[in-house]
Amino acid sequence: MSANLLEAIDELVAFVAKFGATREINGVLCHNVLTSDDAETFRALDRRVFSFAFEVGLQAALPRSDDLARAWKVKRLPSVQFLGKTQLPCDRNGDEFLILPAGRWHDDMTALRELAARPEKQDPQPDSRLLSDERIRSIVEDTSKSADDRLHALSRIDQRFFGWKSPTLGKLLGVKGAAIRQTGWWRIDRVAWLAKQQDRD
Repeated sequence: MSANLLEAIDELVAFVAKFGATREINGVLCHNVLTSDDAETFRALDRRVFSFAFEVGLQAALPRSDDLARAWKVKRLPSVQFLGKTQLPCDRNGDEFLILPAGRWHDDMTALRELAARPEKQDPQPDSRLLSDERIRSIVEDTSKSADDRLHALSRIDQRFFGWKSPTLGKLLGVKGAAIRQTGWWRIDRVAWLAKQQDRD
């Protein structure tokens, strides 16, 4: 599935790159206008990136509008809006969009691609030695707590759980892999942990 995400990112970034910086506003070069048809193409590519990022648990690594807005330091430019799930900075004029300088967007997409390109490690399997830890066994068996709560508790004891795939974690906790991927632990905490591992490499 990571291969699908990599392809989708490359297609989206290549599409945006076609609209080179050709328009000057207040001394700053901006990109060509996206027509309504172009915008629909962008949205289709954008949705593919979001969908595949969600499948592999990397949706929290997608560009965020609040982060992009904080990075927006150029003055006297058109008011910024954010297009699609990947939050491409634009200014809207009717049915058209003027792509604004998107350096931070490209940086975030590059970071997402690097996370998606990380080689998959062999998924550790539950074994008797791990489950012999009374603390872990107690957390796993406590079905009165949500999967999200139990995942947080497990990873505080042993960070190797961050490296497990969702079907394995689901089997351990007695839920479906899809339920694991819906948790905040999977979407936020695990993504943050993966990003830290990347910084160390």
